[in-house]
Amino acid sequence: VVALQTQPELCIKVLQPAHVDLFLSYLMADAPLSNDNATRDVVALLGAILCQQDHTREMNQKVCLALLKAGTDAPSKDSPPTSVSIMAETLNVLMDIYGDDDRHPDVFQEMNVLSHFQRTVPIVKQKLNIANDQDADAEFIGEIAMNASRFIQYKKGH
Repeated sequence: VVALQTQPELCIKVLQPAHVDLFLSYLMADAPLSNDNATRDVVALLGAILCQQDHTREMNQKVCLALLKAGTDAPSKDSPPTSVSIMAETLNVLMDIYGDDDRHPDVFQEMNVLSHFQRTVPIVKQKLNIANDQDADAEFIGEIAMNASRFIQYKKGH
């Protein structure tokens, strides 16, 4: 995952739909990946694949569902809270995917992605305020939160 993340040009040449399914299985598994960085990298990689390759509506739905699950704070009662870095990266990837108004707008609507943003952005901002400078990525996460707020306004206008 890290090798592909650091060399995104390989994504187009190497990855096939079966690989996407493998990455999706990591995000959809009941047991989380070994650490938040690995989960964040899988989220980013899925975004890179969907933004760089044409893909079917079905693939878009599957990836969107996995991203929404990965970016939800404590997706179930038994789950630990989702880290702010994973939540922020998920917002970032969803903005990359759906910032193009021609990229599966029906899936965006059907999966209620905008309402996910409306619920998640305040949580990310709150977690960021609590974390203060303890998170090395605080500035980047703050930028994502600001962009996500603008994204909400943009999508409300459409």
